[in-house]
Amino acid sequence: MPENKKTEVTFWQHLTELLNRLRIILYSLIISTIIVMGVPVSLSPSNPFYTTITSLVIKNLQERFLTENVELLPVSLIAPLEVYVQISVILGIILSLPVISYELYKYFNPALYEREKKSLSLFVLSFVGLYTFGLVLGYFYIVPITIRTLFSFSGLLFLPPVYNFANS
Repeated sequence: MPENKKTEVTFWQHLTELLNRLRIILYSLIISTIIVMGVPVSLSPSNPFYTTITSLVIKNLQERFLTENVELLPVSLIAPLEVYVQISVILGIILSLPVISYELYKYFNPALYEREKKSLSLFVLSFVGLYTFGLVLGYFYIVPITIRTLFSFSGLLFLPPVYNFANS
């Protein structure tokens, strides 16, 4: 039975490897964020302001979670841009999660024993399944109920349903 020969790695080599992995993660995050910010959903020459992935998601969120009588007001001049960039970054993180996971796995993989590597695949599979279940449950049930409940408080107090979406 051949033995696995493990070589000792210095602190600086570990740090260099970590920085290289983090650089790849950062590049993938930047590229995926730019993709969701700028890539059009459909190429229609009649519309100079084309629909991007981010604007499609924002429109979907508005239709799905806001009731008919709710009005959103941009309180500051750059509030719409802030929302657009924040949603783009969130979508960029979601889109680059496979790259992030892979790079973290490749960094920690040499330090794991064989039995830990076997149990890691079961952990990752269950984590992805439970995360997906929680994401679907939250998006389709918990968030709509929560938002509608919070909006109903303005009706109880006879206030107009007007809300700002600027970051304070």
